[in-house]
Amino acid sequence: EEKVQKLNSLECEIVISSSWGEDGGKTLERLRAKGLTLPVIGYTEHYYNHWIVRGNEIKKWLEDNMKDEDYQYAILDDDSDMLLEQKEHFVQVDSYEALTDENVEHVRKILNSNIL
Repeated sequence: EEKVQKLNSLECEIVISSSWGEDGGKTLERLRAKGLTLPVIGYTEHYYNHWIVRGNEIKKWLEDNMKDEDYQYAILDDDSDMLLEQKEHFVQVDSYEALTDENVEHVRKILNSNIL
C-alpha cells in the first residue's frame, strides 16, 4: 500500500507493460485493492520473442496510441531491457525494494521535463 501511494502521488496515467497486462486484469485488481487511483490507459503487447525487448513493446504502444498527443513519459521497471532512445525516460526500480522516494522524484523530473 505504501508503494502504491507513492505511485499515486505522481498524478499521471499508467500503461501496464508486457506480461503484467496479460493476466486477465489480476495485476490491476491487486493494485486497485492496494489503493491505486491513477487511470490505467492501456497495456503493452508482449511478443514472446527473445529478440524483442520490453523497450520495443513500449515504443510500439506509444507509436500506436500517442501519435497525435503532446506527452511526456517515464518507464518504471526492475529490468533494463529498454531501447537506447528511452534512457532519458527510464527509472530502474530495485526488484526487492520496489518504488522508492528517489524513484518517484526521478519520475517527476522526467515528466516535468521537455524531453520527448
